[in-house]
Amino acid sequence: MKTTLFLLFTLILTSCLKYQEPKLLSLSGEYIIENIIVHDENFTTEIMNSQTGDIFTNTLEIPQIDTINLGTTKWSFDYSTFYVLPIENVNGTTTYSEQYFYNTFGQNYFDDLGYIDIFIGNKILTFKIINDGTESLGLRSKSELYLNGEITKVNITYKLTRIGP
Repeated sequence: MKTTLFLLFTLILTSCLKYQEPKLLSLSGEYIIENIIVHDENFTTEIMNSQTGDIFTNTLEIPQIDTINLGTTKWSFDYSTFYVLPIENVNGTTTYSEQYFYNTFGQNYFDDLGYIDIFIGNKILTFKIINDGTESLGLRSKSELYLNGEITKVNITYKLTRIGP
């Protein structure tokens, strides 16, 4: 009887444990930027919410990503390279005119996807990875933006949808 109670008690305790699979980043793929949301520095106010069809311009950003046509601007990642400024070829494939190395870091496998540093010339763009789904990618950066004639510190969230391998 004691053995039966012990086994039953052990089964109940061990069946309550939750196993969580570590999240592995899978940034590789071609993406279209579909939504950009701009918040103030402290996330208290949404300043701008640009949707597909809008043109998002940030003249304070580097030229490679200063103008984004939402719904058509493509970015691509492979295992260590970030590609921008696509050229559509006659045969339907895409070639990117500029490519830059990137590095991911700071990932806590269960609840924090970490950051990505993209090395463009002498500048490093840092994005917080907020979502890495099968068909989507969410990135957030701290940046500056001209608002009402003043330079304002903001958080910019980029929502991307995967369109290719």
